[in-house]
Amino acid sequence: MIEEELNIGVKNATLHNQSRFAVATGQNFPDQAPARTGHTIHAENVRADAIPVISTILERNRFYLISDSIGTRITGGQKGSKYVDSIKFLDKVAMTQVPNSNGESWRLFDDDGIAMTDFLDPTNKLDEGKIGLCEGYKITIYAEDGTKIPNSCGYIFDAYNGILRFNDDSKPSLNGWGIPKFEGFVYIGKYVSDTVNNVDEKLDTANQAILNYNRQALAIQPFQFTTAAMTVVGDPYIQPLSDLVNQSNVIYMQQLNILIPGYVFELTAMDTEKTLLTEFRHLTDGNTEIFIEVPWSIQVNRPIMFWDWSGTITGEGVRTEQVGDYIFKAAAFVMNNGNKIQVKEIINYGDVSPIIVPSDSHYEYSTDVTSWQVPHPVCPPPLYGNPPANCGTDINININGTPIQ
Repeated sequence: MIEEELNIGVKNATLHNQSRFAVATGQNFPDQAPARTGHTIHAENVRADAIPVISTILERNRFYLISDSIGTRITGGQKGSKYVDSIKFLDKVAMTQVPNSNGESWRLFDDDGIAMTDFLDPTNKLDEGKIGLCEGYKITIYAEDGTKIPNSCGYIFDAYNGILRFNDDSKPSLNGWGIPKFEGFVYIGKYVSDTVNNVDEKLDTANQAILNYNRQALAIQPFQFTTAAMTVVGDPYIQPLSDLVNQSNVIYMQQLNILIPGYVFELTAMDTEKTLLTEFRHLTDGNTEIFIEVPWSIQVNRPIMFWDWSGTITGEGVRTEQVGDYIFKAAAFVMNNGNKIQVKEIINYGDVSPIIVPSDSHYEYSTDVTSWQVPHPVCPPPLYGNPPANCGTDINININGTPIQ
């Protein structure tokens, strides 16, 4: 008898370690250790929501419970309304017998048929920094007819697993209690895992927002091209290089065009120190039209890289030209993901008439170059007037240093 009582005492003392009550007396699991060596706590089991301190049953009934339409008490009331998503009160809810427990173990199921766990008990350490017992979380067990079953009748409630276990000599079937009913609180709030997942989701959302913002940020995109890739616009035209009427300072210019998929703000000629006339036209679709004027060789229809004149102002002498292709590097604004910047249409305010009115007085230059042939002597047209009668100028042209015959 003493040995049996000791066994029962050891069994009850190890309930906290084993947390197993859903078995009949004497039923064993030979393939499992008789007791756990420690606690394994998972984030899914650690509560994250605040739980109120309910000191007494009277306080519970007066301030934390209200009656619903059927008269059943539920969480709410003066102090309980803000906790309705954290704790739930079960008012005399019928329990279900645990299979193979010989009528000793009982538990509760939710509306979805899932076993309820993590009930509140007076030993919980709760919010507001208060410790000690919270009598308002004591459970009450009733017989099927509503009669209260005293705790002295021999039952233990495992609040964590949500299992009510009667002693083998005090189970409901031996005492005519029928199906027991439960009264008490169960935790329905969030757990640390939910909070962590929520934080992770917020971080993912924030990271995605940062990524989207980063994609929307501006980036500088370089573009490189040569005059060989550009389109010739119009015909060559004469351009004086100084105010002197000097045939060595008269040269033909040609306008070239290219379309760049970006908002170009800078253009550099990479292989010359010459200043080239450039125009940007920013289009509403995000593209930029670049117009460049370069010295142009009529004879070979290529850009002039370098030229030299050895002769007199009257036209006597030899002109040497080297032709090739200029290399340009454009810097453009684009979105960080490579998309083009959309440029809004121009909005005009007030008077948009031209501020500068062109003068009626201007020079007209001849662009008749049909008689220019290589290697026949040619003479670049002067700024105005007729070319000298004794025009005997030669033009020697080479491409990248190789003479053209």
